[in-house]
Amino acid sequence: MGERDMVFNQSGWNVGKVYNIAGDLRLTDRSSPQEFAEALNELRSRIRALEDVPGADLAAMDAELAQAALAADTHAGEHATDAATDDAASGEDATGDGPSPGDDIVAGRLTRVANRLRALGTATAAASELGTSLDTMAQWVGHHL
Repeated sequence: MGERDMVFNQSGWNVGKVYNIAGDLRLTDRSSPQEFAEALNELRSRIRALEDVPGADLAAMDAELAQAALAADTHAGEHATDAATDDAASGEDATGDGPSPGDDIVAGRLTRVANRLRALGTATAAASELGTSLDTMAQWVGHHL
């Protein structure tokens, strides 16, 4: 098998949704905000390592991703506090019915960087692939953060 091949053999196992971020980076519908942060930090490292992208572009994208990480961390903390408060008050699980404003902020930042990576054109195929990875993370955020 090649380095990028993946085999899923889960006979009798319900794996749920799997978001294949980039090769060995995956998030599922059961991934935690911490796992999201770890995947985002790995993508930030890969973006900073791009050699054929101007330094100013790399710095701007890294700053945007740092803000996305901060917003995700803040949102996850607020969501946990809100859910605990709602659970105590109502006796019900507070899961929500869609993306919250915090989700939109994080997903928006990821999407902006993804678009910027793709706008580099033919500068690097790796940049385009990383843009696709960020889009996949934005989808995960919209459903699971």
